[in-house]
Amino acid sequence: MESTLPKTRRAYCYNPETKTCSWEVIDVPALLDNQMLVKVTAASVHPTDIAMSLGVPLMNFGQGPGPHILGTEGTGVVIATAGIIASQYQGRKVVMMPAGKVGIWTDYAVVHVNDTILLENSVTDAEGALAMNIPLTAIMMLDLTQRFAAKSVVLSGASPPACRAIRRLLAKNGIEVICIVRKQEKAEELKGEGANHVLVIGEKDFDQRLHELSFQLGVGVVLDCIGGELMTKLAALTPPGTTLCLFGSLSDSPVSVILNDDLSDGKILTAANVYTFWSLADSTAKHLYSELVNQELKTSLRTRVIAEISFERAEEAIKIHNDNKKEKSIDGKVVLKW
Repeated sequence: MESTLPKTRRAYCYNPETKTCSWEVIDVPALLDNQMLVKVTAASVHPTDIAMSLGVPLMNFGQGPGPHILGTEGTGVVIATAGIIASQYQGRKVVMMPAGKVGIWTDYAVVHVNDTILLENSVTDAEGALAMNIPLTAIMMLDLTQRFAAKSVVLSGASPPACRAIRRLLAKNGIEVICIVRKQEKAEELKGEGANHVLVIGEKDFDQRLHELSFQLGVGVVLDCIGGELMTKLAALTPPGTTLCLFGSLSDSPVSVILNDDLSDGKILTAANVYTFWSLADSTAKHLYSELVNQELKTSLRTRVIAEISFERAEEAIKIHNDNKKEKSIDGKVVLKW
């Protein structure tokens, strides 16, 4: 434990009155049972963070007078704890993802022990800042695929970081993956990473090839992070009994699949959320998932870092993220570092 614990902290906050973001000096609250004070070393920038910087009320963020600290995922070293369980984390490196709450874009974060994973010392700050959201999303998709005993899956929007991690982890566990992308250049990238089956939306034979390949490989699960009209197409082109899982909504259009009609051939439509997945996992499952994260973080669960920016330049980090999204070239993440 640090000899003198901080009484205040600097934090990048959203102010609901002015509807702007700025750096503020705020008090460090007293720790409640099984909470920890973490000296933050790095944090990642996610779409959720961008939405919150605009005041979008996600995950209970922005409720009350504020100011409200941004940031949904980051890493650091535990410098103070409260409670027997949390005390075991003292002095250890952790990744934090406070489900339903925020507060990582700061020099000192307060989190509950259940919202963290212990990291090995070999994990760098940049890796640690991306060691929970995307890795757990990939593990969640592996868990779902194995629960439905699927030997092959369709993965839409296969080029973003989370989907690349999903493909690698599923392939490592012997599951065939049919990747769907929007650009030929992304298809070539995925093939270069070892993807065996990549289809490009918009090519004239896309429907026929997807239909034939999904029946040939016996697709049992569709993992879709796009939604909209694509989910309707996937429902029509995959075998009877396929489970359709929506875990994102990159499309601005609503999912138009109608359960009683479009899914009359035994298909199941479900949704997945990484925060819910982690919060509902029991202690045994969380231990296994944590071990897998540490084992695979530098390989199948790795995430490309496209920029490392000082926390002091948070606005610039947000701009880089947004520019990447506009160019539809989101194949990595921006990391903020102290």
